[in-house]
Amino acid sequence: MKRVTKDKVMILTFDPDHLDDFWNAHYFPEVIEVEKARYPSIDRISNALGGKCTVIPIPIPIDYKDVFQEAFYSRPEAFLEKEIRQAQSAWDLFLKNSRLKW
Repeated sequence: MKRVTKDKVMILTFDPDHLDDFWNAHYFPEVIEVEKARYPSIDRISNALGGKCTVIPIPIPIDYKDVFQEAFYSRPEAFLEKEIRQAQSAWDLFLKNSRLKW
């Protein structure tokens, strides 16, 4: 990114050290463990970008329409829908190492 950009870069990610703080960690901790292994630490991202980074937490609105896991805190019943789980790669990665099936 440093090679092709001339100004600031914004990266939207999750801090793997704080994934347990979200509501869904209580309901499906195994899936959260899969997610933790996938996200690089904030320090790793910062170091890769040259070390000068500002981290700004962004709250997830209750009516957010995206289908990432943490956005479903106001409608957790959505996880009963196979299509919702299939749209989130962490479920597939979790199921590959589990006896559970869709």
